[in-house]
Amino acid sequence: MHDPEAEQKFIDDGNGINRRQIAWNDFIIVGPESDPAHVVGTHDAVAAQGDRGGMGQALNAAAAMPAYTLSDRVTWLSFQNKQTLVAAVQGDAHLINRYSVIELNPAKHPDAKLAAAHRFADWLISVNGQVAIGAFCVGDQQLFNPSADHSK
Repeated sequence: MHDPEAEQKFIDDGNGINRRQIAWNDFIIVGPESDPAHVVGTHDAVAAQGDRGGMGQALNAAAAMPAYTLSDRVTWLSFQNKQTLVAAVQGDAHLINRYSVIELNPAKHPDAKLAAAHRFADWLISVNGQVAIGAFCVGDQQLFNPSADHSK
């Protein structure tokens, strides 16, 4: 998951337990190469919104118009229809996108494959899991930054 508010509601509703952060990446604002808003190369995206829709569809619409849109970096790097779009605003701390693993609550989901899910969650935060997350690339671009805390 990577929506902290929805994650907390999932846990508060009794569906999940043991939330652990496993990785992060970021959002970027992409827009036309001609940059009519003069934002290319800037790092301030306070007005940017969260990902509430299909990133691929938003990117296709922005390419067709041309217009600016918000995209997660993973979708942007994988997106094939860039046309004249460029990464305009990136590197703003407000655009960090955290990923967590949450196990199902056995009291509410007794029929789920909880033991296998627990082993997978533990692997995601293990040194080997974190190395695998960090090695996942599109071309030469690393998509995720491992962020499990191994100081425990």
